[in-house]
Amino acid sequence: NETGNIAYIAGKNTLYIFNLENPENPVLLSELKGIGSGRQIEVQNGIAYITSRADGLFICDVKDPEHPSIVVHYDTIELATGVWASGNLCFVSCRHLGVEIIDISDPYNPVHLSNVLAGEVQSVFAENNYMYAGAWMQKEVVIFDISDPKNPVKLSSCLLDGFGDGVYVRDNICFAATGHHSRKFINRTKYAKYDFVTAEMLNDGYGAGHGIEMFDISDRRNPKFISRIKTPPLFMGGNDMWDVIVSGN
Repeated sequence: NETGNIAYIAGKNTLYIFNLENPENPVLLSELKGIGSGRQIEVQNGIAYITSRADGLFICDVKDPEHPSIVVHYDTIELATGVWASGNLCFVSCRHLGVEIIDISDPYNPVHLSNVLAGEVQSVFAENNYMYAGAWMQKEVVIFDISDPKNPVKLSSCLLDGFGDGVYVRDNICFAATGHHSRKFINRTKYAKYDFVTAEMLNDGYGAGHGIEMFDISDRRNPKFISRIKTPPLFMGGNDMWDVIVSGN
């Protein structure tokens, strides 16, 4: 996560803060220990919000990048996976318990407002009274009206051809990062004992869920598929997280 010439990196148990004025020679400004298994990070108004899976949410003061500090350790309702901060609200994706919405008008005293189910949510994005949740095994982006953040209302879903994760919205276009297997691959145990790849596996959509998909969401109750970019099939397990950021063209 980058703000201006400062980069904030959530690693294992450590927040690293770098000065990027010279991007060919980044300078480490500080390290903050004790943030658990850092998963995703958002920085807003000098405050960093870091999800750490089983360790919940860490809220850190990074106004002075050379002397960051943990100000709150917030116990989320399930494994804190994705995070998005927008205005006075922080959105934490909590897998099977959906998205937890937290009032951060005073980031030193966060207040739980609600949580809403949306499948196995990995990542979340929000702006202009709408929230978008990337649902993992359901292979969806679920769209909510959050004009009343205490009572989110589901509006629709974008069906993906891959496991749902990162989401980004700009100019009424929803961009979704996907991974693992294609939607047509239904029996996930079919090749569990295989240590090789066959043509049959490829035809079944095994490992073929990777890519970026785009939807027209000008009518958020009726999203329309635009296009998708498929990246090569991948068969290895491990660090299973995908995100998407839109910048310029």
